[in-house]
Amino acid sequence: MGRRLDDSEFKLLNDAANDIESIHRTAERYVNLRAMLAETSPTKENEFKKEFSRYYGLNAAGLKDEWKTVYFELLFSFRMGLPDDPHKVALRKLYPIERRQGGKTLQFSFVSKLVSIHDESQPLFDRYVNHYFGLGPPSLMRALPDPEFRILGFLRNLAEIRGRYAAWSDDDRFVAILRDLRKKIPRLLDCHTVRICDFLVWAVGKKYNRKKAP
Repeated sequence: MGRRLDDSEFKLLNDAANDIESIHRTAERYVNLRAMLAETSPTKENEFKKEFSRYYGLNAAGLKDEWKTVYFELLFSFRMGLPDDPHKVALRKLYPIERRQGGKTLQFSFVSKLVSIHDESQPLFDRYVNHYFGLGPPSLMRALPDPEFRILGFLRNLAEIRGRYAAWSDDDRFVAILRDLRKKIPRLLDCHTVRICDFLVWAVGKKYNRKKAP
C-alpha cells in the first residue's frame, strides 16, 4: 500500500479528474505542441512559436520582442540536450532583458515551461501551481541586482513540487485516477505522470478561479 494523500486533497484531485473535457483539450494541445517541436524548418519553428505563445500566454506578459527572441533561441538550442541546471541557465540569460514596462524580471513560469517541454519530469510553475501549493519564489530580495537568491528559492520550490507529485504517485487511489484518465483520454498515454499532475492542478485552479483568464 503506497503513501496516502490527505482525504481533502484527494477529493480536490479526484473532482478535477472528472472534468474530462477540459483535461482532454489541455492534453491534446500539449501533445501536439511537443510533436511540433521536433520539426526544425524555419516555417515549422515559426508555427511552434505561435502555438506555444498562445498555449502558455506568452504574448500577454509585457515582454519585449528581444526577450522572446532569446527565449526561443534557448528553447530550440535545448533540443540538442539540456545543460546542467537548465532553469538557472535560462533565467540568467533572460534576466538582463527589461520588460516593456521597464525593469528586469525573473520569468520563473515561462522558464519552467521552456525546460519542461524538453524534460517532462520537470513540473510546470504558474499561478495555479503557486496558489495550489502556496509556493512562490522569494520576493524579499526582489530589489537586489543579483537574482541568485530568488533563483535558488525557485529551484527549491520546484524540487518540493516534484516531491509532492512523487508522493501522489505512491498513493494507490491516485494511481487509480491516472489509470482511469489514461483510459478515457488516450493522448495522456503520451504524457509523463508529472505533466498529468500539472494538468490536474490546473483543473483545480481553473475551477476555483473561473473569473480569471486561463
